[in-house]
Amino acid sequence: MISENVQMIANGVAVSTANPMPVIEDIKNTTLTLFAGAIAASVTEPNATEIDMTNSDGGSLEVTINSGTGTWSIAVMTHEVAGGVYVQMDKMKADGTGHEDYPAIVSTASTSKSYAVTGIKANRLKFVPTLTGTCNATFKFTPTR
Repeated sequence: MISENVQMIANGVAVSTANPMPVIEDIKNTTLTLFAGAIAASVTEPNATEIDMTNSDGGSLEVTINSGTGTWSIAVMTHEVAGGVYVQMDKMKADGTGHEDYPAIVSTASTSKSYAVTGIKANRLKFVPTLTGTCNATFKFTPTR
């Protein structure tokens, strides 16, 4: 039989019930309501809300369906500086052999959902929604860092 005595040290201090292990929290930035409120039609890239992603690499996109049915297809577009023309973001392929388009987020417009958006490697971000059908929805995004 082997017996061991192990002591954990965090930031130079022994971890115990009186001094528990520190918890690292996901720090969130301010939640932004996109498109100035509820929308009921597609939005073009120049009219989409610009999101500052400085010090962030992702966040949470919340889609709240207020009424109607249909499907939203939401393109993830990026740019390095404020203003200008945004392009669809690329990402590295899983096998490392090149790049592919960051997949669009597709949401059935009768169901409210929240999406984790990760791997954003640009300073600015836009979500560009295209609606098929009739729907009124509110989109909110909370960057994390």
